[in-house]
Amino acid sequence: MDTYSRKFENKGNSEIVTEAVEPVPVFKGNYAHLTPLRFNTQPVDDIYNTRLNRTQLNLYHFQQTRALLRLERFLRLRKYWLAAQPRTDEAWKTTLVIRGIFAALCDCRHLGLSQPASQLLKDWDCC
Repeated sequence: MDTYSRKFENKGNSEIVTEAVEPVPVFKGNYAHLTPLRFNTQPVDDIYNTRLNRTQLNLYHFQQTRALLRLERFLRLRKYWLAAQPRTDEAWKTTLVIRGIFAALCDCRHLGLSQPASQLLKDWDCC
């Protein structure tokens, strides 16, 4: 791997320091072993497919509504992704969705939406 040198001036001294820096490796091979099933979120992005009570959404602040809708979107994505039967080497995608659900759930709890968030988890048969 080729290296290049980088020069910078030390703040404490007036001397110039030179160091060898290796460039970040870039994969230039064949991506033949990736799945043909891409992480398509198009069926999940339908905002009208909701299990939230729309009459109660007006009672929440904008940030609270957005947090609930974000949690529901991740739950919908989880259901869609698990129905697609991912391969074992795609476990990182499932983990990514689960972490998204956890982050959205933490946001809901931070905004005081523990009860509606728990109800959403029950409605989507998660956790």
